[in-house]
Amino acid sequence: MVETIGWIGSALILVSLAQSRPRRLHLLNLGACIVLIAYNALIGAVPGIGLNAGLILVNLWRLRTLPPAGLSSSHPAPEVSNEDPHQSEVHQAR
Repeated sequence: MVETIGWIGSALILVSLAQSRPRRLHLLNLGACIVLIAYNALIGAVPGIGLNAGLILVNLWRLRTLPPAGLSSSHPAPEVSNEDPHQSEVHQAR
């Protein structure tokens, strides 16, 4: 049973690192850290508890610094100029 908790935490780490969305990555990683703290406490691995406690702080900080949900600073909407010749061709084709 104890090993199963460790495997679940490890699987959550892998799943979190496969995410393309930062918010989902940090939330899953946060969950993994909580599971792994429980696992490390059960087996008496104090360094593992310390590592995961530190990672919880990092994940919380990163979640706090992300832009609000629905906004993405890495993929901003392109600015469209009325002076763009390609844009006027699109409007004429309609």
